Amino acid sequence: MSTSNLDSSSSVTESVDIPRFHHTPFYCEENVYLLCKKLAADGIARSDGSDLFVIFISNENKQIPLWHQKASHRADGVILWDYHAICIQKRKDSNLPHLVWDLDSKLPFPSPLSTYVSETIRPSFQLFSEFQRFFRIVHAPIFLRSFASDRRHMKDTAGNWLHPPPSYEVIVAEDGAVHNLNEYMEMTSADVVKSIGEDTKDNVYAQRLGVLLLFFARDTTIALGAVASGNGSALAKIGCTNYNLTDPSAEEESIVETFLTIVLDSSFQLVSPSKPGGPGLAQTSAIKDCVALTRQRVKELRKTLNEAISDMEMEQ
Repeated sequence: MSTSNLDSSSSVTESVDIPRFHHTPFYCEENVYLLCKKLAADGIARSDGSDLFVIFISNENKQIPLWHQKASHRADGVILWDYHAICIQKRKDSNLPHLVWDLDSKLPFPSPLSTYVSETIRPSFQLFSEFQRFFRIVHAPIFLRSFASDRRHMKDTAGNWLHPPPSYEVIVAEDGAVHNLNEYMEMTSADVVKSIGEDTKDNVYAQRLGVLLLFFARDTTIALGAVASGNGSALAKIGCTNYNLTDPSAEEESIVETFLTIVLDSSFQLVSPSKPGGPGLAQTSAIKDCVALTRQRVKELRKTLNEAISDMEMEQ
C-alpha cells in the first residue's frame, strides 16, 4: 500500500489499544492478516475468525480517496491510496453495531461500521469516475489460509525497498503460494457483482477472492446480509433543518429533518434533485440554497482530490 478490553459480546464499542497489534506503515494487507489472527487469539473475535471479513478497497486506476488516514498530511486526513485493506467484524447481537478495524485510521479503534463509512468512505461525496472505489469482501478464515506476499510490490526496478518491510518472515499460503497479493488488489468493472442475491453472500463464504462490489453499505456489507445502493456520477447529500448541511456527518444525520440529493454534471449544472420522503420543502429558496451548497462542496472536493494527487506525486 502506498500514497499517490473488548470482546465479541460486549454491548459497548470500547477503544482497544493499538500498540497490542502489529503495524507496519504501507503494508496494510499484512497488518490486516495479523490483526485477524490477533483478534481471534485474544478472544475479541471468534476463535476461528468466522465473524471477521477482510475488505480490499481499490479500483482500476489504483487511486482511491479515503479520509481520516494517519498517513495524510492534511487536516481532514484525506489521502489517495493505491489500495487499502481493513477488517470488519460482524456482531452476533443484532442490537450491536458491526465494527471496522483499521490500523491506519485516525478514527476510534475499532469504529462502528456506519461511522467509518460516513467519515472515511464518505459515499455522499461526488467522485469522478477515475476515483470510483471497488470493495472486495473476503471471509477472514479463507483469507488467513490463502493469502501470501513476498513483498515484491514494495521494491523498485533496482530492487530497493520503497518502504521499510516488516521484520518478520514473509507470509506463505497453506498451499505453498508465495505471492498472490495482486489477485486481491486487481479490480475491474467487469468483475463487479451485477446482481445481488443469496448466491453473492454464499460466494463470500466460499470463494478465495470473495466478491467484488461497487457500492459499500452505510451500515452493512454483502457478507453481513445486505448491500448498499448508490449513485454513479455526482452526488452531494444535503441535510435540511433550520440549516442546510452539506455532506452531514453521522452525528448530524441523526438529527436532520429531511434529506435532499442533488445530482450535478461535470460542469456543475443541475441534472436532477431527489428527495426520499420526509417533510416537504415548501420554499423554493431552500432548494436553491441546497443546489448552491452542492456546487460549492463539489468544487471543494475536486480541489481536495487534486491536492491529494499532488502530495502523492511528490512522495513518489
